[in-house]
Amino acid sequence: MTYKRRKKKTNVYEQVTERIIKALSNAQGSWVKTWKSAGGANLTLPYNIVSKNNYRGANLILTFCSGYSDPRWASYKQWKDNNCQVKKDEKGTKIIKFDTFVINKGTDDEEIKWYIKQFSVFNAEQVEGNVPSIIEPKEDQSFQLSDIVENYKKRENIRILFGGNKAFYSPSKDAIVIPSYDDFNSEASFYSTLFHEMAHSTGHKNRLNRPGIGEKFGSHEYSKEELIAEFTSAFIMAYTGREDDMSFENSVEYLRNWSTKLRENPNWAISAASKAQKAMDYILGIQ
Repeated sequence: MTYKRRKKKTNVYEQVTERIIKALSNAQGSWVKTWKSAGGANLTLPYNIVSKNNYRGANLILTFCSGYSDPRWASYKQWKDNNCQVKKDEKGTKIIKFDTFVINKGTDDEEIKWYIKQFSVFNAEQVEGNVPSIIEPKEDQSFQLSDIVENYKKRENIRILFGGNKAFYSPSKDAIVIPSYDDFNSEASFYSTLFHEMAHSTGHKNRLNRPGIGEKFGSHEYSKEELIAEFTSAFIMAYTGREDDMSFENSVEYLRNWSTKLRENPNWAISAASKAQKAMDYILGIQ
């Protein structure tokens, strides 16, 4: 009798984590260099041509770092339904979505379980045909970074103190400490650091209440919180279109250093990216 060897069960978290690590390893230039429209600071983030929605969380990272400079994406079927054809031998970019299934259906023990599905999308540069025109932002996105900070500061009644040579957030005092603006090499470097600390502040118990706030350096939750904060900073700089090559490289290098931790904890990347998206929305006041 011949027995078939059972295939090793695919771990979606591990696969996505490896793709994010690979994307960060290959990243060059700026998160947003190729995404600026003619308006300069206006930014069209990667989006689906059918839903018209921007990709978020881990999917934002996976599409941003895919190597394509066009923001338009869709599945094979979606392109086909729009009278476009994916070019021969083109490979899709795998992204994820959460879905549910029911166990013990119809019984007292019925329970809904969440799981992650992977599927492929293709960039507009990979297709032929009458590709829909790029959608310009619905409203002016010529953000003043200082306004983002001031609006958050006033809304949350949080203190931001300038001076010294360290940047940190104190949950007990609900205060951010950061070196003076002139101590940084560029505006983007200053704000990417400030947004990192603001991201930490969103985890305060009276805000998004994340468990890593106030944990000791090197602990499991502290490490995860640092990853969330850096993703948040990168997302905001990308969203506003104000990243420069130096701050981008600093951010990417910071995230590259997490490769070992991410491989040891394969669910971190997806979880941290999701929580970073919520932190960004909270800072910007996006409902």
